[in-house]
Amino acid sequence: MDSKSFSAVASEPLLEWLSEPSEDAGLHTAEASAGWSYTSYADLAREVRSFAAGLVVRELPTGTVVTLMVSDPKEFVVSFFGCLLAGTTPSPIMPRTAFRKGGGYLDHVAGIFSTARPGLVVVGAESVDWARKGLAQADAAADLTTVAEAVLTGGRAEGVALPTGLPSDRLALLQFTSGSSGAPKGVRVTWGALTENVMSIRKWLGYTSADRFAGWLPLFHDMGLIGQMLTSVTTRVDLWIMTPEQFIRAPKRWLECFGRYGATVTTSPSFGYSYAARRIKPDDLNGFDFSRWRVAILGAERIDPLGVREFTRLVGPLGFDPHALVGAYGLAESTLAVTGVRPGDGSVLVRVESTAVELGSPVGATREGVLGESEHGSGDHLVGCGRPIDGMAVRVVDEAGADVPDGCIGEIVIAGSSLAEGYVFSDGAEADFDKDGHRTGDAGFLLSGELFVVGRLGDCVKVRGAMVFAEDLEVELESVAGVGPGRVAVLLGRSDGVDRAIALIESSGPQEWLDRCDKIIATLQSRTSPQFDCSVYAGRPGSIDRTSSGKPRRRVIWRGLLANEPTGWTPVAATAAENGEQK
Repeated sequence: MDSKSFSAVASEPLLEWLSEPSEDAGLHTAEASAGWSYTSYADLAREVRSFAAGLVVRELPTGTVVTLMVSDPKEFVVSFFGCLLAGTTPSPIMPRTAFRKGGGYLDHVAGIFSTARPGLVVVGAESVDWARKGLAQADAAADLTTVAEAVLTGGRAEGVALPTGLPSDRLALLQFTSGSSGAPKGVRVTWGALTENVMSIRKWLGYTSADRFAGWLPLFHDMGLIGQMLTSVTTRVDLWIMTPEQFIRAPKRWLECFGRYGATVTTSPSFGYSYAARRIKPDDLNGFDFSRWRVAILGAERIDPLGVREFTRLVGPLGFDPHALVGAYGLAESTLAVTGVRPGDGSVLVRVESTAVELGSPVGATREGVLGESEHGSGDHLVGCGRPIDGMAVRVVDEAGADVPDGCIGEIVIAGSSLAEGYVFSDGAEADFDKDGHRTGDAGFLLSGELFVVGRLGDCVKVRGAMVFAEDLEVELESVAGVGPGRVAVLLGRSDGVDRAIALIESSGPQEWLDRCDKIIATLQSRTSPQFDCSVYAGRPGSIDRTSSGKPRRRVIWRGLLANEPTGWTPVAATAAENGEQK
């Protein structure tokens, strides 16, 4: 590979680590049963360079989309950075093992191929057949290669010159949304936006060379890709990566990274912390020391204060400081991060009188402590997601787009240097984001400059002019139904001229909560109106179809239930609209 060409490309901030990679830090990947495989950044950089050369000899035009269907974490890191170095645009795709719905993966893959129109697909051994079938179904033409093949080809090549002098507004990443509607869109992220977001995350979290990161999030999703992998590698800190499946089987391995190996930073949905608290006993952590753990980000979903409090009860006696809990808000449309609590400040917990109000109306928020310390945490409590990170700005507006007062609910609007360019759809059409303010579709409010997120505007209904959010109902129904966190999903909408509220309850022993159906129906009715048709469906654990970030795919489930498609759900109780008659 031409050394002058490599030096010029590696001057990009996200590629600087390749020019002087560390021999003393690197990537630790969890092995199948126990233990970790280690690759120093110096060895990793050599593989990245060879992979990049293997793409360049294919003479792919600059900016060509390269789809990554790679589940092995190390191979993913090599292929992602190799694509960046070669001047192509990586586009990660969910592997089959992470696809939560039993069927439909081929349609999912084909839909993404139709949108991305890749010039090359990088596959793991488990993805070869899916890639071929998906390309055929999408009527898309692209070659297939493995990471090993590309590295071998590039290693044999001589005098390969990498593209240089490329503009910052070129695409660095085609990131697909997690598809709560069933139709994922491609988010076009420029080099400038990706670089700005990574640099701002570093500054926000106060990264230093003494930090070490450990996480289990999927690398094809923005939070795992950018917040976990990209920021850590480009900062050249030790990085431990588990797959989500490994975390679910053995969450203690994640905590071991902090308690034994000295990891200091992680990021996870609220679910991850509460799940670890449920699965791990205090005696399992004998000898662990969490005093060096300084950042524990919570994002991607609404934060559960009670579940997080259980986590701090588990790890607090071993040195974990609840002020390390960092609430954050982000989305693929802003590359990743938008706001975040400053590490060490503690995430504010507030009680709200009601979020079931009109846009622009006050929620009656009162501060009631700090996340992880306070015993509060019912459905009327929300956790602060901090202030905008460098380069980003946040407003909260009413339906007309006017700013609402402090403490009043509205739609979250974002702008700034990390805002992505726009969407690309399956028909090839593109839509650019408004650089002056992108309306996110998320509802929230500002309180003394800090953002509090309530839920998706698309997952709520208006009742007598006020908004009722599915997320609020889910928190309330978890206690009514007597099931664990994440085992309830609520669908709100209208069909055949009837307003409907549907509660989906996961349980391995449904008889345990069937006697609570009256309370579930009563709760739905009390939060909606007599004009709503309220019903309850039962399903086994795992029946709630979720996105890669863990959010219920409400609209997908809704369409399946109304179309009487096989969904794994059994109707167990219902009340017809207006007459209250049990069915």
